Amino acid sequence: MKMKLIIVVLALGLGGCAQGARVDQMAAMPTTALPATSELQHAIQLNSVTGGTTTNPLWMSKVGNPEFQAALASSLGSAGLLANGEGRYRLDAKLEALRQPMMGFDLTVHTQVHYTLTDTKLSKPVFDHQIDSDFTATVGDAFMAVERLRLANEGSIKQNIRTFMDQMIAEFGSAPKVSVTGLRPPGG
Repeated sequence: MKMKLIIVVLALGLGGCAQGARVDQMAAMPTTALPATSELQHAIQLNSVTGGTTTNPLWMSKVGNPEFQAALASSLGSAGLLANGEGRYRLDAKLEALRQPMMGFDLTVHTQVHYTLTDTKLSKPVFDHQIDSDFTATVGDAFMAVERLRLANEGSIKQNIRTFMDQMIAEFGSAPKVSVTGLRPPGG
């Protein structure tokens, strides 16, 4: 009986506790340059961000609403899209799916987010799309599965935000592509 208890304690200690996704690892930059004359420049007000789930440290890493919202705000701000105060456009984002594997060596997470950008002057949506993205974290990225899953969550959300911004910028006028390095989260 003591041996079983020791094995359980060791397994829990070696397995680690699940941590939620980190904001700085989910923030993204678009690969499409924002034209200097774009009407999106400093014009987007972040409204509601829903669908996230708080991480239970004894179970699996998840993406919470506050973290997703902060990553989205950081991304929009870095890209020159976020308004100071009220903007011409209001953005709502709903994390509709975060599909995670239960186990494996290479862990691929699939995210599905519905983005709605509404023109506040016209009170109508001008961008209303569901964006799907995948990211795989390997044993080379992190040995422990709980850390690998967190990296896959972060990478998938980061790719989702990047794809959203690229599509939105493209719909508001074409611009030349710029080179972006580091599609994988640091440390991953």
